[in-house]
Amino acid sequence: EGFGLVTIEAMALGKPVVAFDHGPGNEIVVDGKTGLLAKSGDVHDLAKKIIRVLEDRDLAESLGRAGRKRFLEKYQIEKCVREYETLLHPIL
Repeated sequence: EGFGLVTIEAMALGKPVVAFDHGPGNEIVVDGKTGLLAKSGDVHDLAKKIIRVLEDRDLAESLGRAGRKRFLEKYQIEKCVREYETLLHPIL
């Protein structure tokens, strides 16, 4: 997925995110704050991060809350529309 919509959707719902550290993962997720990033292509690292979230409820809740906050600050549709309008206004 080019943009990582599923990551944004999970953050919007306050769910903890585990993703690879390439592509949309490292652009959307702040490692250790709004989610956990595994080394690109390393399925063992990905599995370790998933298990860590599953076993540590406090971590999962903290990542979920921070992810939701990041979604509200950066990816809410109204904000995205305003940014596109600002970008496109000079050329329309």
